[in-house]
Parts: sequence; C-alpha cells; structure tokens
Amino acid sequence: MNARIEHIVVLSILLAGCACLADASSYVKVIEVPDVDISPGQNVSFPVILQNIGADYTYARLIFRGLPEGITVQNNTKSRFIYQGGKVTYQLFLVAEDVAAGEYNAEIGVAAKGSPSNYQPFLIRVSARSTSIAPPQPATPPSQAAEEESPLPQPASAVPSPETKTTPGPGFLLAAAAMLLARSRA
Repeated sequence: MNARIEHIVVLSILLAGCACLADASSYVKVIEVPDVDISPGQNVSFPVILQNIGADYTYARLIFRGLPEGITVQNNTKSRFIYQGGKVTYQLFLVAEDVAAGEYNAEIGVAAKGSPSNYQPFLIRVSARSTSIAPPQPATPPSQAAEEESPLPQPASAVPSPETKTTPGPGFLLAAAAMLLARSRA
C-alpha cells in the first residue's frame, strides 16, 4: 500500500514539473542604459542593451516614458529577436529640438510577448545652447546600418551569466523518481 502511495506522489510531482515547463515564457530586461548629455539642436547616439533571462525566445521592442517635450527618439521602430539567454544592443538616436536646459528623468522599457513590463530609468542632461558658430548637426539619424546587434548568443547550455537564476529541470524530478522506485523495490 505504501509503495502505491509513493508511486502516486512521484507521478504527481512529475506531472506538475512538466506542466511548469510547458508554461515557459520570456522575460526581457533592460540591463544597460547610459545617461545622456545633449544640447538643443543636437542629436546623440547611445546604446541600450536588453537581455532575455526567461525560458523562451521572443521579439522585443523598446518603449519610453517621461521624455520631455522637444526631445524625441529616432531609429526605434524595429522589434528585435532575442534568444533565450541572449543579449541585443539597440543603437538609439536622441534628438533635442527647442528644449530648456536642465536635467530630465525618463525611462526605457521593453514590450515583449509573455514578458512582464519593466523600466530602467536614465538621466537626460540638456545643456544651454552653445554660442559658437559651428554648423548644426543634422536631426536625422544615420542609416539603419548603424544599428548594432551583438553577435549571436551562445545556447542556454553554454556558460550562464552570473545574474541568471537557474532552477532544477525535469532531470532532477526523474532522478528523484528513480530513487524512490528503487527504494520501494528493495
């Protein structure tokens, strides 16, 4: 009778573990955003790095909150594919039109299917308009070729990043089931 109960418990644990794996999803996180220094009439290029720390691949795009009036982001229309454990670098262009000097707080977030929303704050420092007679920089970003993508990430079985949390997979559950079955037969 006890062996039968052990078998039912082991089977329940295995089924629960498989159900958890079937619901795998992505979790894309903004991991690096630099603070930006800009002047009115100028555009600045800066990188934003995303990492998929979830259990599935996905497409992701950037979203912004809190941008002050007169500051826009260009070159941000494309969703990018991110492998499980992979990183992607977006090369963005911030354009300042007629905006008052000061420090502004803004946030960059991620929109990806299955991923919870998360935002990373960054600082935009707008300096006073320069009085030199230098020609103004164009407000249009360089071609899409300037957008960088990190090399293809290694598979998840490669070296995990230190911030990636790992959990035991179905192999652990199968090993536990085998030990219980061996114990019940002895």
